[in-house]
Amino acid sequence: METIKLKINENSNNIIDYISQTRNRSYKKKYLFWQYKHPKSLICCIQKDDQILGSQGMIFTELKLAQKSIISHKSETTFVDDSLRGKGQFERLYEYSVNEAILEESQLIWGFTALGTLWEKKLHFKCNKELIFEANLIVNQSNSIQGLKRVYYFFKGVQNRLKRLVISEKNLTIEKFNLSNEISVLKQFESTLSEKTVSLDYQSETVKNRIFNSPVISYHYLRIHFLGNLEAVVIYHIAKNQFIISEFLYLDQDKLPSVVKKVISYSLAQKNITNIRFWGNKKNEHYCAIFDNLSKFGSNIIPVHNMQLVYKPIDENLMEIDPSNYMINGLWTEGFTY
Repeated sequence: METIKLKINENSNNIIDYISQTRNRSYKKKYLFWQYKHPKSLICCIQKDDQILGSQGMIFTELKLAQKSIISHKSETTFVDDSLRGKGQFERLYEYSVNEAILEESQLIWGFTALGTLWEKKLHFKCNKELIFEANLIVNQSNSIQGLKRVYYFFKGVQNRLKRLVISEKNLTIEKFNLSNEISVLKQFESTLSEKTVSLDYQSETVKNRIFNSPVISYHYLRIHFLGNLEAVVIYHIAKNQFIISEFLYLDQDKLPSVVKKVISYSLAQKNITNIRFWGNKKNEHYCAIFDNLSKFGSNIIPVHNMQLVYKPIDENLMEIDPSNYMINGLWTEGFTY
């Protein structure tokens, strides 16, 4: 039995088969290459007689802190065969993977798990179990919903419409645009970030790859203008009649209620939308205001317990950064859940 770092190439069928059998039945080669094709990304495995018994991925992701680039790795594809449980193999595999990521100059290793306590005790990661929340705003009832739930959806929809009546959309316009041609537009929102904000580096190739080349999600992009000036940008996708917001950047918190209403109005103009969902770090000041405004429009705000943030700062400049400064949104996941 040995712990090795796999080379990702056209002959990687063994790890693809392993992931599809243990984690995701629909996993394909295109997913593996999308996640791990960058030379700083890696998958480490426990292998015995050419049989994989455990896997740990580290996906290279470029973040930013105070406009400075951060080399980070997202912990992903974590699994150890039941035959190895309780034998310390998981800890050895993870330590090996962390060390390999550090050799790739990683300054921060992070991920989401339902087992935050395990990451704290066994792997010595920091963990915050009350960071990630989801807003779910019911705007219409689905024909597939029956019984009392249908009545609930009906009244929630009426309630939300009444709450929207008191907020003005005057002087706001909204349009779809091609972000791949204009990703520099996101730089306009950097002025709203503090020097302790950790965010995705939208100018980096790894983040562009995550958004534009995703085999899982087709993202769409909105610009909201106030009197002709850019006020907000929204990155979203639609799945199962749900309008799912992955990123929501805005300039003026005072205009945010009107901007949120404009986005809701836009979503209602799309065919068969029943819910608007937004997932992210509720303790982050920027996103907290979005959660608060969605709540005022009648959204349910619930903690996501199976997506606890676990993180290990390697760079000393990141040691004391409070997790509330992490601008975590749906783009921080791989898209298989959000």
